[in-house]
Amino acid sequence: MNHDPPLNRELIKRAVGYHGKPLQKIWESELEPYELQKLGIDNSLDFVVYMARQKHFTLQERAKRLKLQQFLVRNANTLYRHYPSTASGSSLDYKESKSQSVEKRSRRINPLEHSVQPGDVVYGSVTVYKHYAGLLFSPVFIVGNATSFIRNKSIKKITIAPKGFIANDLICCEVVDVHPDARRINCTMIRTANSRAPETIEYGLLNKDDMPKIYNITLKRKDQTYEDFVESSPSFNDPTYIEQLYQSVGLDSSEYCTNMSSLKGRYPSQEYAAELRNSQNSKWAFRSVAQGIEHFKEGRHAEAFQCLNKALSMDPRNVEGLVARGALYANSGSFKKAVEDFEAALKLNPSHANARKYMGETLVALGRSYEEENRFEEAKKAYQDCLNIIPHHEEAQNSLDFLKSKPFTGKQIVEPTELELPCK
Repeated sequence: MNHDPPLNRELIKRAVGYHGKPLQKIWESELEPYELQKLGIDNSLDFVVYMARQKHFTLQERAKRLKLQQFLVRNANTLYRHYPSTASGSSLDYKESKSQSVEKRSRRINPLEHSVQPGDVVYGSVTVYKHYAGLLFSPVFIVGNATSFIRNKSIKKITIAPKGFIANDLICCEVVDVHPDARRINCTMIRTANSRAPETIEYGLLNKDDMPKIYNITLKRKDQTYEDFVESSPSFNDPTYIEQLYQSVGLDSSEYCTNMSSLKGRYPSQEYAAELRNSQNSKWAFRSVAQGIEHFKEGRHAEAFQCLNKALSMDPRNVEGLVARGALYANSGSFKKAVEDFEAALKLNPSHANARKYMGETLVALGRSYEEENRFEEAKKAYQDCLNIIPHHEEAQNSLDFLKSKPFTGKQIVEPTELELPCK
């Protein structure tokens, strides 16, 4: 007997209303017939949301929508199950519940004290000096097993120190012991045997410049949003960084991690996010193409080649990258390589204006180079290829007509005025 909880009718209704008739058809074709009717959904569907979204659909995204809808249907038993609430009832003892609540609140208030250990280095700001207790200060930065910023102002901090300090002085000291229940950290300005601090760190009074580098960087970025910070980091724009993250935490990039029990193991190959990866590669490639074009305009051809090659390694179908690299090859005199790039670009986008224009000019230049080497048949072919792309190209037509009108035999023709008379 099946004891699985039933499917959540409201969730399915909202999903079908959002994805429209396409999801409804897939649902009816891949699951049991009339299942939506059995759930009482078929006659109460409202496609208003789907109709509003449909106006913005593009043909290119059709495959993505289809894969998403297939995923929703094939994993419906996991996504749309209605699990009963596991909230505790009124049978819990009030005192026990209150005790647990206080304990949880205590852990929320002072989780830092449980992670701070004797020997850690503390940076802070003096609040007051007391003759009987020493300095009271507010720690802002702790360096130990993990570097931490402290935002909890309810923690009491005491350090035994000589006189001469005033409020707001910056100090550096070492943790001696920790009292989590009292929310207190005792510190000293004398290095102990438990110290984890490098010898280069000096305890006592500090200037702002003496604070750790990461602390100063954080202060400079305090008004920067998390999204801006992430997007400005070099690793965010590096498509290979995901592999470095896998290696740093000891994971295999071919393994799959999920909290959905029915999806554990290998995902079906047809559900890989190939389109997403291609989209990401395309965006990164366009950035490299833009950088390459900028180098090209400034005459830095080596840097331009590096950027364009990088772009095409990420996205070999990037038309703008192919056209830009072809132009760079042509300007460097590598006409054959330029023609290869232009041909590849035109196969992907036959109507690309710059690709056709540059291809024609490059073929004419290639034809001239063949003429200079007395390779007239190859020169004719280059001019004819240009005319196949740009039928009214005047220079290509004139050059081809000239070559056809001359009975070349493959050897260089010597004009009569250049003949040398035999000596008597």
